Amino acid sequence: MIINKISKKFRRIGNKHLSELENHLRERKLFSMVEEKLSGWLSEGKHHEKNAGIEEVAEELGLTRTELTSFFSRKHHTTFMSWRTAMRIEEARALMDRDPQMPLSRIASMVGIDDKSDFRHQFKKAVGCTPSEYRKKKKKSPKDLE
Repeated sequence: MIINKISKKFRRIGNKHLSELENHLRERKLFSMVEEKLSGWLSEGKHHEKNAGIEEVAEELGLTRTELTSFFSRKHHTTFMSWRTAMRIEEARALMDRDPQMPLSRIASMVGIDDKSDFRHQFKKAVGCTPSEYRKKKKKSPKDLE
């Protein structure tokens, strides 16, 4: 009788761990698929599309909103919108570095942020200074901002 109880307990523990392992493997497979789809989405410059929300992006990628949301929250500890903004700001920095004379309004538009005030705010939040301040610092000492 005691042996049966112990045996049942070990089966329950084993089943629990097996279930956790299966869930983990499903999640890894999903995340791998999402990463692959997002990579193509980025290389096509889709992150520049102005008003594409998570619903539209998930549908375009053949995913559910839940799958995309889960990917960003569990894998990157952020939201889709925050991640996309970070991609845009990094690209804006690269454009500013490559062509210091390009107007900031053009750079903002190229990366998908049409409102100059929003671009300034998002840039400052991500980089710690405004785009104009970034350029001034970059002229003085390029190594300070790397």
